[in-house]
Amino acid sequence: MATALGESLQRSEAEKARHESEAKSKALSTVSHEMRNPLNAMLGFSNLVRLESYVKDMQAITHDYVLMGLDLKTDEEYAGMG
Repeated sequence: MATALGESLQRSEAEKARHESEAKSKALSTVSHEMRNPLNAMLGFSNLVRLESYVKDMQAITHDYVLMGLDLKTDEEYAGMG
């Protein structure tokens, strides 16, 4: 009787440990994914910035967007102004 109770307790503890391990793995996987996506975007953008021709082309575009952000005007408002 005591052996059956001990085995049952061991199985219960093993099952609990397995569930905790799965939860930890899932959490690490999620965190890894959530960090990897923005980092990949930053790396891609950094590579674009390194290209001189891209930087020159983007200067005018970013200037307009900065002004829109400062004035808090929408694209439609700017479209009506030009």
